[in-house]
Amino acid sequence: MSLSNSSDIIFKQLPEKLKSIVQPEVLTSMVEIVTPVCEKPEDVVSYFREALHEIDRIGESYGFRSSALGTHPFAKKEQTEITVKERYLKLLEELQILLRQFLIYGLHIHVGFSDREMAVKGYNMTINYLPLFLALSTSSPFFYGEFTGLHSYRTKIFEQLPRAGIPEYFDSFSHFEELFYTLKDRGFIESIKDIWWDVRIHPDLGTVELRVCDANPEMDRIELIISLFQGLCFLAQGRKRGEILLPDSKTEQMECNQILSKWKVY
Repeated sequence: MSLSNSSDIIFKQLPEKLKSIVQPEVLTSMVEIVTPVCEKPEDVVSYFREALHEIDRIGESYGFRSSALGTHPFAKKEQTEITVKERYLKLLEELQILLRQFLIYGLHIHVGFSDREMAVKGYNMTINYLPLFLALSTSSPFFYGEFTGLHSYRTKIFEQLPRAGIPEYFDSFSHFEELFYTLKDRGFIESIKDIWWDVRIHPDLGTVELRVCDANPEMDRIELIISLFQGLCFLAQGRKRGEILLPDSKTEQMECNQILSKWKVY
């Protein structure tokens, strides 16, 4: 069950319909599954199932299988190979040993917004619930062959990166832009992809991206986390910064129930 640097094999063998969904990642022992835009959590999970099934089908002929955990339990940085891609090579030059020991795997969820200020509200609300999302997804108690005593050691590795961790609240989208362009104009980042907060506004895509979660092999749990994140972003539209409340009007409760009724809730 050691790491297998087999991503090239997967990309060569993938059927055409999955080539836009299964993509390279920083290590050659890792691939990223990027679903199209979906309206329902169960649609996202359906894409995951199909991609993982195909990866495992390919792996049967080459002696590897897929794993979705926050860390590999016993692999060492000496076993890693960096994917030869300009962005990753630049990151390696900047981060050195930090990137080589990046044997961690996460679940990222995007929720789309039609308005930038609404996105800020969803982002601010989500900051309050980061511990809950992490608790629902933790799957990385082991690292370098040792029991760490933590449910999510992945988060501790990730915190070593610059521009990572828990972000600040923003009063408005212009407040966010001010920080973003300060970092960009001074050469600290090239794009929003160089900011690795546990939740971030992604103006290029019109989304808020939840990034705190460990990778998880349980599809029902992934569906639950997506549903919860969507629900929070919905509730945030009527809230001021920092408020943590349930719907307080019959109309708001009915709207919330109407949306939640379309999802599976566990």
